[in-house]
Amino acid sequence: MKQFVLITLGLCVLATTSVLADTAATSQQSAKSIKPATLTCEEFLSYDEVTRPQIVYWSEGMNRKGKPEDAVIDVERTNRLVPVLVEDCMKEPSASYWAKMKQEFKKIF
Repeated sequence: MKQFVLITLGLCVLATTSVLADTAATSQQSAKSIKPATLTCEEFLSYDEVTRPQIVYWSEGMNRKGKPEDAVIDVERTNRLVPVLVEDCMKEPSASYWAKMKQEFKKIF
């Protein structure tokens, strides 16, 4: 009886681990497939509150490409940019996220 319980428990742990690994791989693939330069405001708003700042961080790095500061991201300033972008994108969902980001980036930085 103990062996049956241990085998069952082991199979449950194995199944749970497999599901979690698949979920993590799927979310990493979707995060890597985001292209800020072609994103619309509507698409930007479709992401959750965790992913939006990551998109803005990535966008900041792309915006500063070729400049000495491109290895450093000011998280505090960038975090202030996220709610502003969300508000602007809610007003114009069909607008280009990239254009909005560059416009607001110039105001803050």
